[in-house]
Amino acid sequence: MPKKHSPLHFALIVILSLSSQGWAPLPQGPADTPSATVPSGFTDTLVTGLNSPTALAFTPAPDPKLIATRQSGQVEVYELSGTLITTAVNIDPEVCSDWERGLLGIALDPNFAANRYAYLFANFGACNSSNDGRVVRYTVNGNWTFDTGSRITIIDNIPSIQGNHNGGDIHFGQDGKLYISVGDSGTGGSLAQDKSTLAGKILRINADGTPPTDNPFYSEGGAQRCGDSDGDTGSGTCREIYAYGLRNPFRFAMDPNATGTRFFINDVGQSTWEEIDENAAGANYGWPVREGPCPIGQSCSPSLPSAYTDPIHWLNRSAAGSITGGAFVPDGSGWPTAYDDAYLFGDYVQGTVYRINRTSTTGTNQYTRSTFISGLGSSSAVALMFGPTAGGGQALYYTNYQNGGEIRRVTYTAGAPPVAALSATPLAGPSPLSVNFDASASTGGAPLTFSWDFGDGASTAGAATIQHTYTSEGVFTATVTVLNTTGSSTAQRVIQVGTPPVVTLSDPAPGTTFTVGQTVSLAGSAIDGNSDPLPPSSLQWLVLLHHVDEGHPEDVHTHPLFNQGGLASADFTAPPPEDLGATALSYVEVRLTATDALGLTTTITREVQPQRVDLTFNSAPGNLIVYVSDTIGPRAVNNASVVGWTGWTITATAPLVQSMTGAGYAFQGWADGPTAPQRAILVGSSDAEYQALYGPADMLWLPLLGHP
Repeated sequence: MPKKHSPLHFALIVILSLSSQGWAPLPQGPADTPSATVPSGFTDTLVTGLNSPTALAFTPAPDPKLIATRQSGQVEVYELSGTLITTAVNIDPEVCSDWERGLLGIALDPNFAANRYAYLFANFGACNSSNDGRVVRYTVNGNWTFDTGSRITIIDNIPSIQGNHNGGDIHFGQDGKLYISVGDSGTGGSLAQDKSTLAGKILRINADGTPPTDNPFYSEGGAQRCGDSDGDTGSGTCREIYAYGLRNPFRFAMDPNATGTRFFINDVGQSTWEEIDENAAGANYGWPVREGPCPIGQSCSPSLPSAYTDPIHWLNRSAAGSITGGAFVPDGSGWPTAYDDAYLFGDYVQGTVYRINRTSTTGTNQYTRSTFISGLGSSSAVALMFGPTAGGGQALYYTNYQNGGEIRRVTYTAGAPPVAALSATPLAGPSPLSVNFDASASTGGAPLTFSWDFGDGASTAGAATIQHTYTSEGVFTATVTVLNTTGSSTAQRVIQVGTPPVVTLSDPAPGTTFTVGQTVSLAGSAIDGNSDPLPPSSLQWLVLLHHVDEGHPEDVHTHPLFNQGGLASADFTAPPPEDLGATALSYVEVRLTATDALGLTTTITREVQPQRVDLTFNSAPGNLIVYVSDTIGPRAVNNASVVGWTGWTITATAPLVQSMTGAGYAFQGWADGPTAPQRAILVGSSDAEYQALYGPADMLWLPLLGHP
């Protein structure tokens, strides 16, 4: 994922489902999660399906619950078995969840058992450049719902200018302070070094939102509180800042084994490196001057500028595409000694969870890396957290965006009671449907025995693999019960028998193109297997911007533009490209999914391309420099063309003076009329040329040279 963003472009790689009351999890099937490979003695099992899961939390013993947030604005509470207890709160109407925004983080108060406080990080307000991230606090009722009347704002004014690079993780430290990760707001990094804004930072606040007086910049001249609700941050240093110089610390993890507050920050890179940073009060991690161990954009031998705090581990693009969640293996987890003091972290693009173990306390890269989970596929391992299991002990929980979204659990099972696992092929089809069931991935002490209930009235005892034929239409839940001498465990799969819907996507028509900011119409319909029309409530629209960078076209990622159900027609606003490196190959995809009364689904997709033009930049005399700026920053394009999207605005700059072959040249104007060296260009509908005009200049002026 070159020039990539946090895994919340993730939320819309998948097809989500809406009920008339709001967001609802997709049924399990017909798709299945790619088979994950875990080390010997471990097992990876599904806890529950959940659309767009962003963060996890666990309530304390003696009756722990699993709490999960969804990007679209819901907080769900589960038993550890995966049974849904309730939707605790739904802030969907108040939250912008386009691009990478939404409900992104959750933390429970360290004294939760007494005060029942829960904290949420979400992007409140309209989906525009003035949208702010905000941390709010709720009191949790005894029935696990959130008391909406109890909500107060803890910190406000967290910028979300471009819609991406929001960060959004929140955790309490051992010191009782609330830590918050914030990205650079998609601005290319300039805000990460600006201490008068909360963007590109790790924030540290008291539980009531006030900055602690021992924060590293609290007493700096002109320092002020920036996160209060008056909306005026001024120009002074923000007292909430704990560390800065970060691109997109989408996830960070507290070390439960440390005696004090210790945490690792997973900072998503731009094009060359993913990095892990260890917390240090007042640290400057170097973005956008540095990425990983190198100057930005370079695959250098590690040479760490002393002005910045070094990362403790980094990965280049051969091993990682977008670093996501992380978790320390807690003491007393029951895992093998090789995992003592280990740190696990995910990579969204590679479909991998890595393990690093510290090997020294000196040197530039003090950790060795190995693979813990592989084969997760893309859209994987967004959030990681250790938590309790119903049978006791600790397990690794992680979320992904497979099959509409999942929460999964990795447990160490060697010599343990059975843990059932079940796959089935196919999961859907017309009647009669023969299904091959496979429970051979189940774990536990031998011998294991298997009992089958196919959900249609048939059951049997048998081997770990078995075939069953369904002869009537409907949705059936097949269950395998796995037993050994220590206990039993069950796993289920939903089998959908029938003819899936036929979907018609009439608008946008094939070959449709768009201009930036244009309103694009959507229209479609569907019929069921009996050729009866399906109502609009059966339809789900999903529109994605596919970001494809010319430098790394293999690392495609997506951004959500529109996600709505229950409509036969709608419209969305056509987006701009993310940057100049993505203009030639990026495009919009429209998906329409229909779900019939049996739960059978069909999805039809259509690509919608932008209207592209070539913009040529040169100079007279030739070979002088012209800069073009986008969200990434300025780039030299002298005597070269770039691809623009009609309706997009870019900035071109000609340096006031520059030299060539020992001679000096001064800017005189642009060939098409403008006289200022910097100009905004609204990309038109046809190719265009822009020429900067120069005349001779006194070489004494040359020390004033610079670039934008």
